[in-house]
Amino acid sequence: MILLLFTLVPYSVLAEWTEIASTANGDTYSIDLNRITHDDQYVYYWRLSNYAIPTKYDDLSGVAQVKVDCMSAMTMDISMTFYKQHDAKGEGETLDRRPKWNNVHPNGTAEVLFNAVCEIAQPD
Repeated sequence: MILLLFTLVPYSVLAEWTEIASTANGDTYSIDLNRITHDDQYVYYWRLSNYAIPTKYDDLSGVAQVKVDCMSAMTMDISMTFYKQHDAKGEGETLDRRPKWNNVHPNGTAEVLFNAVCEIAQPD
């Protein structure tokens, strides 16, 4: 019974989010430092985005699993779920789309997140 209850708890409740970046308009971007993993080529992490102003779909937050190529400065959102409340609370709606690689543009929140994750994932 404990296993069943664990699977019903949303990921966002179990995560320990650490704010890494914010924008002038009040959007915040956090990552779960305990869930950063990597293999020989890529780094994987979870990102929580809280929006100061609702999106055109009235979402106030989103959680994405992100794949990062630290060598070529590219990221890919593997999965994305959006919520009508901050901090990924309430019922989420997961996007059904094909992930694609995106360049990390300098001087933005994506670069701040990219640099933080790649630095943390570097082997000792």
